[in-house]
Amino acid sequence: MKEWELCTKQSQNSCLNKKELKLTLERELKLLGYELVEFKFSSFKKETKLSLFVDILGSKEQKCSLSVKECSKISKSIAAFIDKNSILGLETYYLEVSTPGLERKLNTIADFERFTGKTCKVKYNELGKHKFAIANIIATRADYIIFELQDGKTLELLYKDIETARLRY
Repeated sequence: MKEWELCTKQSQNSCLNKKELKLTLERELKLLGYELVEFKFSSFKKETKLSLFVDILGSKEQKCSLSVKECSKISKSIAAFIDKNSILGLETYYLEVSTPGLERKLNTIADFERFTGKTCKVKYNELGKHKFAIANIIATRADYIIFELQDGKTLELLYKDIETARLRY
């Protein structure tokens, strides 16, 4: 079985790729009142690990306020959902549920809005070249994110040109 393809036990014709698995888990987490900030899936030999980084859905707080107890509750709910629906098609796997942490990933324009005024490390594409910057998020405007670089210059990027961004602590 390839790392990116998961087949259920009932039918080898029913497979989920990583993107479908992520969307399925996002939907389930939303029903529980949480958002999926980051998703990692790895499989090596017979060991499969699924890591979910979650936050409270619709939270405007800059710091995630989930407790260890809540993460445990989410983990039990998601494990029951995975097992009941044979989503991974595996009898054993490791499920890790955690908060996104202080250097959380910024995935959406709403994330950039939420963290306006904060510093992030952004990897972006400029004329086909990968570039990095450490910058403060100044504002969002339509499909643009506006940053202030460390030298005081302004950097305005189309959201689609941002490859990854993480808060800096």
